[in-house]
Amino acid sequence: MDPDLVVMEATYGVVMALTLVTTAQLGIAHYDNRMGLVIAILAMDFVWGAIDLVIFFRSDVSAQHRRRTLLRKLYGTDECNRECMRGEVNSELDGTIFDVLDGETRDKAVDIVLGGKMTNIGGMLRDYGAYLFNAVTAFCATFLTAIPPALCILLINPLHDAYYWASVVSSLILFGIGYYFSPFEKTSVKAFWGLTLVGAAMLLTGFAAFLGG
Repeated sequence: MDPDLVVMEATYGVVMALTLVTTAQLGIAHYDNRMGLVIAILAMDFVWGAIDLVIFFRSDVSAQHRRRTLLRKLYGTDECNRECMRGEVNSELDGTIFDVLDGETRDKAVDIVLGGKMTNIGGMLRDYGAYLFNAVTAFCATFLTAIPPALCILLINPLHDAYYWASVVSSLILFGIGYYFSPFEKTSVKAFWGLTLVGAAMLLTGFAAFLGG
């Protein structure tokens, strides 16, 4: 499970839900009843969560296919000619832990790839399973974060209080996610990380409500 993906999708799910809540609260959008707003919230997050599921899975599969194509080309050449593909192999390390390691270590990693061999079909299928799990995680993070504000709208009276508690509960969820998935270990920094996530989500919610509502 990619923690950065969870944070991104949870933020997205909350912003989508609160955008609909805010537009209803400000009178930008009108719904016949509470259930209409609840259905709109859940349906919107479900649809976009499903879209992200498909996109993330297809992107990961496409990236793996690109890498396997590169390796088939690499291992299909004479060993003495593999060095000419060093640049292509090195570029595949971008966006990984090797970005923060020294050049010598990265060169050693490239050397390992140049002298390696591809995994069997079972290893490829395990990768597909991991990609699918990650994509489903993204869907769940998007959709599940919409349920608490939707329940607030459905169950709390009067409606003005329901809007308020939908924002409060969503903020607490985002703070918890930001805190738990913070890349830092110090408690105060983790708390700051959670607060900045809440602040960013609220700003995005206001932006979306007024300009996209």
